[in-house]
Amino acid sequence: MNDNNKELNMYYNYTNYQFQLKDGFLTITCDVLFYMKNPSFERFGEIKSKEKKVLDIGEIMKEM
Repeated sequence: MNDNNKELNMYYNYTNYQFQLKDGFLTITCDVLFYMKNPSFERFGEIKSKEKKVLDIGEIMKEM
């Protein structure tokens, strides 16, 4: 399944943010949980996958 299909068929939620400052650079990582879209209109269904992601500041502002 490619990323475009994954995002169309699933909701995702960023969680477990981790911050690391090293050599003057701030690295922000988080877990991305993917949930199947639930036909009963609940926000989240069963967790289908979990990925680690390195975020940049633009992505963080978009998700807030």
